[in-house]
Amino acid sequence: MAAPRTAAPVVSMEELEEEEEDEDDEDEDEEELEEDEEDEDDDDEELAKREAEAALKAQQAKLKEQQQKQKQKQQQQQQQKEAAAKRAAKDAAEPQSKKSKPEGPKLLNLSRGVKAYVVQEGKGKEAARGNKVQVRYRGRLVKNRKQFDAGQIGFKLGRGEVIAGWDIGVAGMKIGEKRRLVIPSAAGYGKSGAPPDIPKNADLEFDVELLKC
Repeated sequence: MAAPRTAAPVVSMEELEEEEEDEDDEDEDEEELEEDEEDEDDDDEELAKREAEAALKAQQAKLKEQQQKQKQKQQQQQQQKEAAAKRAAKDAAEPQSKKSKPEGPKLLNLSRGVKAYVVQEGKGKEAARGNKVQVRYRGRLVKNRKQFDAGQIGFKLGRGEVIAGWDIGVAGMKIGEKRRLVIPSAAGYGKSGAPPDIPKNADLEFDVELLKC
């Protein structure tokens, strides 16, 4: 006996329309999801772009700062070179006498206005009062630098055998020492002078060298 046939379910138009609407809603949801994903991708790209721009700006700022420091360093070096060149030019233009002035003779201000310039230091025995000394000398007038006498002489120091300026100026000299003695007239020949070569009230200058004592 044959099986009975099952009747196909009857679907109304309303049900068909509802099914189609559900399918349309599903399609719309899928489209919205795709759009959301696309928006997220766009946001990620924008964020990455901004980060790249920020990194580039930071790199450019750092490079600019390094260039400025290098420029400042070069300017400082150039200024130092220019200053050194100016100093060198100034030194070259300055007279040699100002660069290194040789030390003049040592000045000794002695009693009775006598001045003794130590032209050359001695290394031998020192002349003391009462010693028999031997000196080489040359005498001039201070006023006109005219030489009036020269030679050698021996005398007892401090005994008044010579003018007072000599006793004062030769004391303390060492053998080999040279002095220039500037002697005022009061410690020389005074008001009377020593005519005809030495007028009265004449200041005298003697170059003396101690030979023995």
